[in-house]
Amino acid sequence: MLSMGRRWWSVHAQEGLGEPWGPQRFIALTCTLAVSGLACELGARASETTDLESIDEPDEIGESEDEISESEDDPSTERLDLGESPTNGDDDDADKPTGCNHIDFLFAIDNSDSMLDEQRNLAASAPGFIASIHSILELESVHLGVTTSEAYPHAAQGCQQLGGLVDQTVIGECGPYEDGYRFMTLADDLDDAFGCAAKLGNTGASDERPLESMVKALGSDLHADGACNEDFIRDDALLVVVLITDEEDDDEDGEGLWGSDGEPDDWFDAVIDAKGKMENVVALSLIGTSPPNNCPTWDGSSGAEVGTRIREFTEMFGAHGVIGDVCAEDYGGFFSDVMELIEQACDDFDPVE
Repeated sequence: MLSMGRRWWSVHAQEGLGEPWGPQRFIALTCTLAVSGLACELGARASETTDLESIDEPDEIGESEDEISESEDDPSTERLDLGESPTNGDDDDADKPTGCNHIDFLFAIDNSDSMLDEQRNLAASAPGFIASIHSILELESVHLGVTTSEAYPHAAQGCQQLGGLVDQTVIGECGPYEDGYRFMTLADDLDDAFGCAAKLGNTGASDERPLESMVKALGSDLHADGACNEDFIRDDALLVVVLITDEEDDDEDGEGLWGSDGEPDDWFDAVIDAKGKMENVVALSLIGTSPPNNCPTWDGSSGAEVGTRIREFTEMFGAHGVIGDVCAEDYGGFFSDVMELIEQACDDFDPVE
């Protein structure tokens, strides 16, 4: 069972997110993390049309206590058993220093025509997500990058390719980010910067390739000197990949022309190649889940198609893989919950030399 560290307690008190959690609340959350799974609520879908006014910044930050309680009791949400953190079983490494001082977050967000509601949800959940990052601020640095499910035409010159990081979207420029890269750091106003980057629009190609975009975003070509993603992924940082899509990533046309190249084990191998060890990665997937769930019936524009192949990819990470319901009304509870897992993974981080 994961434990709540003093850092989490103190940040929630200091950041004005409500009264510190008392013993009863503390026990309820840890039991939820270890047993009952992630929390989701039923949310209404948005229309298919691009409505930039409809994805404005949220009016309120965080969740009420009642909302958190309701989300924790929802049995439709799924989560892998946290169990023990994965290890490589190598006794020769017992004396090596472990723990991370840096975390790299990569968000691969579907920007096709059925995703407007999810992008609004993500933007609204950003303040809670940022508060969760601050809960582990003993870190020296955070990198936060966003990519899409296509070669994004609104990206900066040189980044309009699959896997390129986004610092400008359909609503305008989100950067330049403070440290001069196409990813955010703690030097940025993350509420504004991440909220902007999450609003990718819903005019993207219907041939979604979120897993291939993730693989390319981590690949060496985009990390070369002067390339779009230069200096984003670091050997001494824990990698947290977040996939958000309401459709399966598969060969939808039956001729091998649509969907990401490769199979789930190919995507998994590519991520491990980028980081060296499975225990140095956390994979989070907000996708369509099998009924019962919080989604209306999938009709191509509302609801969510069950992400069987994405689930298979995520489950390959064992205790470090978490599935959430993309139809949840609020992603704030999801991100708040998994940050405890991320903190544990950071404690267990074993840098590759």
